[in-house]
Amino acid sequence: MQGPATATAAAASIATAAEHRPDAATARHAIHQPALPLADALREITRQSGHPVVFDAGAVTGREAPAIGGWMTVGEAVGWVVEGAGLCSERLHSGGVIVRGCRESGAGAAGGTASHLEASSTTASARDGCSP
Repeated sequence: MQGPATATAAAASIATAAEHRPDAATARHAIHQPALPLADALREITRQSGHPVVFDAGAVTGREAPAIGGWMTVGEAVGWVVEGAGLCSERLHSGGVIVRGCRESGAGAAGGTASHLEASSTTASARDGCSP
């Protein structure tokens, strides 16, 4: 079982790896994917954009992501696929994104406890009100 410290370490690793790319958070990518299980959708965003996305595998299990398509930042793409799932996405200055349960959400949210954090390679935005 891994805890919040693992998420912090993963975020620091992503930030360090992308420091040389100051425009990473605002770069737009052609991202096109059908509706998928949420974990697969986050991995696909990573693959198509080349940016890391870190998420708690337990928090996304059993959740579906809608189809998305167009030119968007990694944060926008992740924000669209986690919208309505009781999850928040937080964009890092490095261009990476962390997806986790929203503290404000009641039932169904991951609540910030991580059973298994997975680094996929992408970034998300704080579009749904996630606070650090």
